[in-house]
Parts: sequence; structure tokens; C-alpha cells
Amino acid sequence: MFANVSVVTGQVKSGALRALAVTSPKRAPGLPDVPTLAESGVQGVRRRDVVRPHCARHDAARDRAAAQRRGAEGARRRPIFNGASLSSAFRSIPARPEELDAKIKSEAVRWGEVIRRAGIRAVD
Repeated sequence: MFANVSVVTGQVKSGALRALAVTSPKRAPGLPDVPTLAESGVQGVRRRDVVRPHCARHDAARDRAAAQRRGAEGARRRPIFNGASLSSAFRSIPARPEELDAKIKSEAVRWGEVIRRAGIRAVD
């Protein structure tokens, strides 16, 4: 199965699951002994990032949104945050609002094409 590393790290470390590889370009910090797919000889796999953005309403005051961003950036620099992130294999990647907007739009296009090709339809 393919699963989010942060979800299965505990099970892998306990021996309940055996991780064969990770899909990221580099090994997961929380599972440093698990090779990447590329290291395992599987090339061309496109990984999917899980995006969990910090968001504000579109009409939120820019200064308020900027203050929230500064707070999140400050938290990311704290050792306790980084230690918890590494132990769960979670990586925090800061992005400017424009970068996040572009990422969300590109993912909508990408997955929209997958849905169309597969003929997936909503069920009433």
C-alpha cells in the first residue's frame, strides 16, 4: 500500500508494518533506513505532497494574514517543533501565498485530468 509516512511511522518502527520504500526524492527523516523508490530501482514515480495550508478568508486583512504567517514561521524554527516533525516524518515547507495558490491550482488540474481519464462520476 501507499500511505502517508507520518501515519505509518509508528507501525513501521514497532515492526507491525514493513516499509519497502518511500516515494520522496530523499529518505524520510523519521525512517532513515527505508530507501527511496529510486534507490530501490523504481524510476519515474511522481510523488504527491500532502498540503495542509494555514489559510485565512480571502477578505482577511493582509496585516493579520502576515502576522499569522510570521507566527507559523517562528514556530517552525523552534527545536520542539522540529523534533516532533522528524519523529513523525512530517516536513514543514514554508511557501508564500502565491506559491500555495499555484500549487493548489496545479493539483486541481492534475487530479481533474485523472478523474476525467478514469471516467469517475459523482453518485447522487
